Amino acid sequence: MKAPMTSLTLPKSVWKEARQQLQNDCSLKITVDSILEKFKSVKSRDAALNTIVHLKKYFGLIDDDGKLTAIGKQWVNDETYPNACQLIINGIFPRESLSFLKNSDLSTDDKAKLLQKYGKFGQAGAKKTVRFFLMLEEEANPEQPYASEKAFEPKGMEQRSDTPENAPTAQKAIPPSDQATTERTIHVTFDSAFPAEKIPSRLKAIYSVSPDANFEITMKA
Repeated sequence: MKAPMTSLTLPKSVWKEARQQLQNDCSLKITVDSILEKFKSVKSRDAALNTIVHLKKYFGLIDDDGKLTAIGKQWVNDETYPNACQLIINGIFPRESLSFLKNSDLSTDDKAKLLQKYGKFGQAGAKKTVRFFLMLEEEANPEQPYASEKAFEPKGMEQRSDTPENAPTAQKAIPPSDQATTERTIHVTFDSAFPAEKIPSRLKAIYSVSPDANFEITMKA
């Protein structure tokens, strides 16, 4: 098993801006000063240091000199970006955790409770890490159907209050088979940057998974 995880707290906006800055200038050295000078989404020295810790220590995208590593070069290249995201997932998340992290029947809270056994964080840190995983997973599999965390969740399903010590296993957290006929609503959110021409095929793929469900589709600016 991998070493205990640390919560991932890098904002998605910083992830995107760091990639954009390095796409514009792949020779850019990522330092506290360069981040504060060029990144609009980073306002403080502490935030700049947090960015460096994530890009270097957790993701392996930059080296000790702030220059792109081999995986970092994949990360800034649009063609190899999905593969880089998958490599980051493989490097950070224990293999045993992937089954429940990818389980669309579980809420973010459920996944966070299960993830706590693998890391040095509380529920809040675990939730941030789960959300970051979901972002990485979507980026690593751009052609796969994506739905929000409440997709496939039966209406009226109660929120669990289990502590980390007695959190249910991924198998037990799946709604029982006798609820299979419960009306379900799938919430699908498309980012404004998602190619419009790919929306029909994405919806068709989601519909094929659960044709009897109700769908709520929103666009995120």
